[in-house]
Amino acid sequence: MGHGALAEVFQRSGPEGRRIGRRVAPLDLWIAWRPVPAAGRKRRRRRNGSTRDARVLDLSVSGALVLVQGGEVLTPGSPVEIELDGDVGLCRIRRSQVHPDGLVAYGVQFASLDPRLTSRIADLVADDRRVLDERWRTAR
Repeated sequence: MGHGALAEVFQRSGPEGRRIGRRVAPLDLWIAWRPVPAAGRKRRRRRNGSTRDARVLDLSVSGALVLVQGGEVLTPGSPVEIELDGDVGLCRIRRSQVHPDGLVAYGVQFASLDPRLTSRIADLVADDRRVLDERWRTAR
């Protein structure tokens, strides 16, 4: 399923102005994705046992659209730990859509990020803006 089709699923998200940040589509950005077990559930302490790679399709300073292969389908409100090059953060599932090929698209909201991860995300969003501005000026 293409990026456009998945992004369209999450495009309609309520009244205009609800989003606090613009979204960008980073090229080939992958994060580690670790669902956090619900309170009272025992967690197996296997190293990387529940860690999956997730592709980031859309990114903003407040959340992301990610695509994950397989695993238990998470419900809205479920916490997930994410990691990018050693920088860790916690996010919450806001939306999910299961696809027949086993992929699950999740809309997540960032809840708590390491300062370095917050900075990296802000840089990715800002860098994309500079690239778009430059392309627009060149096209004129």
